[in-house]
Parts: sequence; C-alpha cells; structure tokens
Amino acid sequence: MKADEGMVAEIERRIVSKVNWRVMLIFMLGYLISFVDRANLGVLAGPISKDLHLSAASFGLAAGVFYIGYLLFAIPSNMAIVRFGGRFWMGCIMAGWGLVCFGLAAARSETWLLACRILLGVTEAGFYPGAMFLMTLWYPPRALAKAYATYTAFTPLALVFGALATSALLSLHGFGPIADWRLVFVLEGIPAFLLGIYTWLSLPSRPKDAKWLSAEEKAYLASQIPEVARGQRGDATRALVKTLKDPFSWLFALLYFLMLLGYWGLIYFMPRILQSRFHTDPVHAGFISTLPWLFACVLIYAMGKSSAMTGERRWHMAIGLILSGAGLYLAASTDSSVLTLLGLCLGAGGAPAAAAFFWTMPATVFAGATVAIAMAMVNSVGNLSGFAGPWVIGVLTDLSGDSRLALYVLACMCILAAALAFTMASIVQRRGASWGVTADKSLSGATGH
Repeated sequence: MKADEGMVAEIERRIVSKVNWRVMLIFMLGYLISFVDRANLGVLAGPISKDLHLSAASFGLAAGVFYIGYLLFAIPSNMAIVRFGGRFWMGCIMAGWGLVCFGLAAARSETWLLACRILLGVTEAGFYPGAMFLMTLWYPPRALAKAYATYTAFTPLALVFGALATSALLSLHGFGPIADWRLVFVLEGIPAFLLGIYTWLSLPSRPKDAKWLSAEEKAYLASQIPEVARGQRGDATRALVKTLKDPFSWLFALLYFLMLLGYWGLIYFMPRILQSRFHTDPVHAGFISTLPWLFACVLIYAMGKSSAMTGERRWHMAIGLILSGAGLYLAASTDSSVLTLLGLCLGAGGAPAAAAFFWTMPATVFAGATVAIAMAMVNSVGNLSGFAGPWVIGVLTDLSGDSRLALYVLACMCILAAALAFTMASIVQRRGASWGVTADKSLSGATGH
C-alpha cells in the first residue's frame, strides 16, 4: 500500500514539475502582462490627462470602464475556451489585448480612450478564469490548491513590476513624434501579442496532446480529471437558481465589493496621489508607487503564515481590513509625504491580505455544484469595485480639489467591510465550525482576485 502511494506521489511530482514549466509559466507571464497593461493607466495619468484634457472624474471613468467589458465577457470567454480549446482561445485573448494596447497608443480623444479601455476589458476577461479552469485539466486534485495559491499570489508582484516597467518606459520621453505615454502602450502591448503567438504554437489544448508527458502521466491525469471537472448541465442550472435565492450569496458579493473598493481605486490613483504629495514628476511617482505593493506582498505572506500557524481566520480577515482603513485615513489626514506613503502601504496591503481568507468562506457555506456558481457570482459582482473605486476617487477629487475626501470615504468603506466580514465570519463559524479553526497552509501564498 505504501509502495503504491509512493508511486502515485512520484507520478504527481513529475506531472506538477512539467506542468509548472510548460503551462503555468505561460499563465503567470500572461497574468503579469495583463496587470501591466490593465493598470499602467495609473502611472500614465498625468501625461494622458494633459494631452487628452481629462478631468479627474473622466480619468477615473476611463480606469473603471475596463470592468464593464471584463464582467460582461468573462463567462462567454470561458465558454469559448471549452468550445475552441485552451491553446487557440488563450492565444487569441493575449494577442487581442496586445492589439488593443496599440489602439490605446493612438487615442486622440476621451471617447477613443473609453472605447479602448472597454475593449481591453473584453479581451482580458477570459484570461484569469480561463487559466483557473485549464489548471483543473493539468493539475492532479491534490496539487490544485497550491497551483491556485501560487497563481493568485502573483497579483501584488505584477503591480510592482508593472509600476517599475511603466515608469522606466515613461522616462524614455517618447520617440521622435511619438509622445512618451503612447510609446509605453506600444512597448507594453508587444509582449502580450508575442506571448499570444507563442501560446498558439506551444500550449497543448489538453494533457493528451502534450508530447512532453509520458503515457503513464497522461493516463494518470485522465483518471483524475473527471473528479475535478465532472458536472451536469442540470446541476449547474439548479445551483444557479439556488445561489441567486440565497441571501448569503449577495452578502458575500457586497462584502467583496466593499473589501476591494479602495484597493482598485489605489491601483489607478496612487501614482497621482504620490506625485502631488511628494511634488515630483510622473516617472518618479511611478517608482515610489512600487513600495506599497512590495509591502502588500510582505503583509500577505506574514498574515497567511500567522493564520496557518494559529488556525485563526476571522480576526486575520477583519484586522487586514482595519489596517487598510487606518492606512487610508492616515494618508488622507496627514501633510507629511512619508506618512502618506506609510498610509498607502497599509491601504494597499490590508485588503488583499484579507481577501485570502474571504474566499475560504463560500466553500464552507455552500456545497456541491453551488460552490463554483456562488464563487463566480461573488467574483463578478464584487469586481464592480474595479469600476466604482477609480470613479469615486475621480469624482470626489474633482469636487474637493484633492484626494483627501476620497480617501476618507474609502477608509470608511474598509471599516464597514471589516465589521461585515467579522459578523459574517462569526455566522459562517456557526454554520461550519471548522472554517475558523482549521489551518490552511495554502493561504500563506494566496490572495483574492
């Protein structure tokens, strides 16, 4: 028996090692590029607003409309992956958003910018959920949680790299008649397009098509995939109806929305806030903006380790949101550039740290096929914060003349989210007592999306 278990473990080890290099690496590079292309608008805020005559509210709208296309096309895009296969459709997705970046480089008006941002959301919509779905085909069930944690933990690192890369490219000050921010869009669109072509050429659609897997490894994966991906259309329909009727689904969606409202707002407006407080140029503000995201990486790791050691989740989730709210309040109330940066570090790090614990709750409350449907609904509705956060900051900045009022409002939303999170976590503990007391080591590297 032990020999059989050892043989299975060895097969899984070989599969995971190969998939990490041949499949996961493509997904992680694509995820990195997607966040660079999605969030570079924050670093480019100054020159774009100047050339296209954008108010803060107009800029916030341009940042937020990305999520209209993103939310509307996530499910259709995943259906296309099933229909056409991962190799073809994931390649189309990446090449597509690379082409949209070229369109952004040519923007001549606010309307043009808004249209391209919506199209960027449409093309990127299927990448994250598509990669998550394809992982169920490539990873054995016991390795899937760690694969998910590794993949989603890449978000803050992607933001750090994105801010550094965009700031560095912005410092080139254009090329001939091409303005600096237009050149950035071109240069950051090229990697997405090339990775899309590479995916067409190298990513097998299914494990059975992978020449680098042995017959034994393919057979083992084939025996495991049904346990992960099995499901009936009728089950999904009933689960959808049940999810929409369950008030917990909507409470989870509301909590996730409040949790990430300030987070998404900071992604697009942090460089602009830092430029104002440090009295510097967009390039240096972009470099400074990497510090809060580096701090976020450290805080996510530290809180995950703490939870894994103690088995406690409820207080970890609430404290993360309280830290975020306190940081935003500090950034709003101080005139010190150093204290502003400290506040933004806490504001940027607390919410994603809390999100790692948030996603364990729906799995406790819901069961069977309802888990997947509920999590998809919560993610879609909650990510409306990606539209609302930048827009709220932009409107309140225009009304008040600076970002302080917006940061105060977002701080209040974080504290409200902390109270709701603590209340819901207490209820979840009563419905599933193991949620708050079972250590989950995968959380030491996981964040929400």
